[in-house]
Amino acid sequence: SAAAATCNPGIMPLLDYVKDYSEEQAYFKDAREGDFVIEVTGESMLPWYPEGTLLLVRPYQQLSNGKRVVAVLDDGEIVFKVYAANKDKICLFSINGAGKDFIFDRDNVKIRYICTVIASQKNEARLDTEMRRAGITHGWQKKLNNL
Repeated sequence: SAAAATCNPGIMPLLDYVKDYSEEQAYFKDAREGDFVIEVTGESMLPWYPEGTLLLVRPYQQLSNGKRVVAVLDDGEIVFKVYAANKDKICLFSINGAGKDFIFDRDNVKIRYICTVIASQKNEARLDTEMRRAGITHGWQKKLNNL
């Protein structure tokens, strides 16, 4: 589960953990070998991703500002956030203004690795449209600009 899950990636990388200890499977038509599914916990991505939403996650993808990602922090915490970066900072922002944001100096990034969210149980294209209509899509951009 994202947000509340922890693992020790130094002992067992997340991808190996998922492969060895999966209890359930979920179908996603866009899934490929190496992808995995994470269940959202917590409220940092409300209202767009309520607790229990399943995310199809793909490691080793090109990152760009605004991408939804699942990251494993150095302390083992797994978080679901929006990725954003500028020349000085790498950020993991919550969609929900009350959620915790993670902001790192480029020379001190405390992230073990980041996986891109490929799909969810929601129609991602429609979700992006609804977020734009609600003025939320670029909330991360405002935060990044204020750094």
